[in-house]
Amino acid sequence: MELRFLDGLNPGDVSVWDEMVRGAPIPDVYYRPGYVRAYHFAGEGRPVAVVIRIGSSKLLFPLLIRDLTFDGQSYSDAITPYGYGGMLLVSGPNPDSRVLQEATEELRNWAHSLGLAACTIRLHPLLDEDTIRQASEIWQEKVRVFPPSQTTAVELERWDAASFILERMSTLRRRDVKKARSALQVRVSQGKEVAEDLKIFQALYRETMLRLNADEFFYFSDKYYEHLAGELGDDFAVATAFAGDRPVGSYIFLAGARYAHYHLAGTNDEGRRNGAATLLMMAGCEWARRKGCSLLHLGGSLQPDDSLWQFKRSFHGKAFSYSYITVIANDGQYKSLASNTESPWPYAPVGRASESVLASSAPASRSHRPAPPTASG
Repeated sequence: MELRFLDGLNPGDVSVWDEMVRGAPIPDVYYRPGYVRAYHFAGEGRPVAVVIRIGSSKLLFPLLIRDLTFDGQSYSDAITPYGYGGMLLVSGPNPDSRVLQEATEELRNWAHSLGLAACTIRLHPLLDEDTIRQASEIWQEKVRVFPPSQTTAVELERWDAASFILERMSTLRRRDVKKARSALQVRVSQGKEVAEDLKIFQALYRETMLRLNADEFFYFSDKYYEHLAGELGDDFAVATAFAGDRPVGSYIFLAGARYAHYHLAGTNDEGRRNGAATLLMMAGCEWARRKGCSLLHLGGSLQPDDSLWQFKRSFHGKAFSYSYITVIANDGQYKSLASNTESPWPYAPVGRASESVLASSAPASRSHRPAPPTASG
């Protein structure tokens, strides 16, 4: 068994980290140091990766180490950044339950050695990580396992370029595309070309968050966008819908080697009236297909079977489940955080736990509140 710590603020470690992810069987964007570092520059914690080798299997956990203060008490913990980057198989065979239990214990020992209260891992729905949740359930005195929630992803082999739609998506979504294409135009930019469209996105996104009365966490800083776009390069795209010269909707998409992800979105009243949400999702499908991805992951919902889930399911994608686990490194500190009503996600006191585990377009990071329904228009 071997544990290696990579510091996301050390250029040498960042290079090693990025090389590990790129060489993995499924090098998804959520595991890249550039993705995790963006949250550091937004003030969300120190970016690190913990790499654990057990036998022939090497596993990587991207994390943010947070410093927390409540009621005059100081705590530290580690969490998976906003998104679904829980555990990446870097090399070797898929880990069985024994390997995963050993990896979880090693992660707990690492967290305890740093004086952390806990380490929360948000599992990836597309990478079949449910085994680690099941393995962790055996170790109940040291791990809190949360119930699974659903997300959905559309198969990009269904893309119909001539009609700018996904085959088998609902009649309502097809009508949206027809209406939107008669009123709107779409521009997709990526890499170095995103600067102008990213400014447009930020304005529309902020307007959307204000309309939804969203939690403070979702007002991402300029530095966050700057670093996310700059470090992900051509794997970061902005799709913008225009009515004439007026921007009415904008979506951010991220891509890995196999999977692309809807990330954040904003629309105004004019965009919502003209079906911009569906049109922009189709633009994301087209971009992801060009990138060689097989799935576009749309995420989940605020509550089971709510309007956001119905919107995403109307594209007739596959359903996936995800969960998260909290590895408890210091019992006393964990209980203190879990009993404080002002504690951040995931330390929800009894009675609020159901709220904290609700799936969303991407799960919340700093707050126990789920993400706002930015994708449903």
